[in-house]
Amino acid sequence: MRDSLLRARARHVLGRVGLSRRGRRGRRARLSCFDAGALTRSRRHGRHGVAPGALVFAAVDLETTGLDPAVDRVCEIGVVRFRADGEVLDEFVTLLDPQRPMDATAIHGIAAEQVRGAPTFAEVAPELERLLAGTVVVAHNLAFEDAFLAAEFRRAGRRRPRWPGLCTLVTARAQLDGPGYGLAALHRSLTATPVDAAHTALGDSRATAAVLAALLAQSPTPLRYRGRHPQAAALTRAPALVPPATRAPTALQAGAADRPPLPRHTWRPRERAPEWRRA
Repeated sequence: MRDSLLRARARHVLGRVGLSRRGRRGRRARLSCFDAGALTRSRRHGRHGVAPGALVFAAVDLETTGLDPAVDRVCEIGVVRFRADGEVLDEFVTLLDPQRPMDATAIHGIAAEQVRGAPTFAEVAPELERLLAGTVVVAHNLAFEDAFLAAEFRRAGRRRPRWPGLCTLVTARAQLDGPGYGLAALHRSLTATPVDAAHTALGDSRATAAVLAALLAQSPTPLRYRGRHPQAAALTRAPALVPPATRAPTALQAGAADRPPLPRHTWRPRERAPEWRRA
């Protein structure tokens, strides 16, 4: 049991940084809260797609108390709504009271005392659903966000939403050849800048939005979105942005900007089929 739990935790960590083991190409992702779409350069596949400029995207990132959605909880949510050209429409971030001990402070820097008095997931769930309505939800390792969101909606006694989704990790693997597919490596390669405020929900949401916008802008031929379109919905205004309590950078965050640059990613001559791997 211990060994299987350790293997599951390793899959979570490796997937989070873009180094998980090879999965099954061309298989649809089995997700609970998302209908996973894809970006394609293929004329054959793209003719049934839509130009990304017609869509509104919402980059989502979760910080959690650990890596197992069965027992760990979400302690911070960040959302950045944006258009395909990178125009940011609005942002939302909040700390959450996970109602359990904090076990991942070394990663994201959130301490137990900082979440005391914060809202619970159940309290912000209606606002989150309103924010994501009418968008294609984007995450770097969508399966990770999906697993935690599904668990949180279940605990809150709410019906799980079903949003159109897009994974920048899966997209990058299909379209690019390069040394690594973690969010920091892709952001540095595609934008020539390090991620600002890495391993915070808002910082990683902004980085995910920037990676997707860069992929769309730099593709040698236009990328088209294939997948379920979001239902028409008026975008509600995000709540006033209230920065979470200031936290000291962790060793992981402090070292991110000082890492030597990796070789740039290059576009594959021919895209690969989307490759989904276990979260």
